[in-house]
Amino acid sequence: MLKHIDKEVRSTAISALGNLAGHFELRKAILLHISYVFSLLEHANWNVRSAALSALAMLTEHDELRKAIPPAIPFVIDQLEHANWDTRSAATFALVHFAEHVEFRNEIRPVISLLVKLLKDKDADFKFRIEIISAFIKLSGHVEFREEIRLVVESVVNLVNDANWNVRAVSISALVKLAENVELRETIRVGVPSLVEALKHPNREFPTVTVSALVKLVDHGKSD
Repeated sequence: MLKHIDKEVRSTAISALGNLAGHFELRKAILLHISYVFSLLEHANWNVRSAALSALAMLTEHDELRKAIPPAIPFVIDQLEHANWDTRSAATFALVHFAEHVEFRNEIRPVISLLVKLLKDKDADFKFRIEIISAFIKLSGHVEFREEIRLVVESVVNLVNDANWNVRAVSISALVKLAENVELRETIRVGVPSLVEALKHPNREFPTVTVSALVKLVDHGKSD
């Protein structure tokens, strides 16, 4: 089924492979097919590519399969600059998933600066930009990435007054979430004036979101 001519069948088979890895008895058999999943990262159909990326993320959950993943990481990183936005988002999701495992973090660290560059692309799809912001939040949970995430804060602050409402809202929430890390709070203080400016936004819901964020940031300040 992984090589089925119908792309929908192939995508379903790839997803099933990721789910089947939850059964210990099947992992040796799955290990034999991982290299083929790697090859699908360059498939012409975005559904197949996304399914392959999601499957790889799921396979990293299992010790027996995780050791086979490193050769795929450069290919996954390449997908961050793919012409298809959904493929970029799926690659971002997969890399964040890889970063849950300490043995992959040295390879993931350089990706953060690339994500910052892609976040600044004004022509980027807003869903992809939101995926990047969400990735920063998750990566900040790993102490190995804190210094890189500190450099990310300015880019997130700049999005507080972005033209897209969804990006603005997620950016504000991200600053609050990042401020849960004590070592990032001093850097996040520079974003307060931007939040105050956002209170003037004509969207009726936006000032409410901003006030809530400011209150939470004040609470973090009290606990310093």
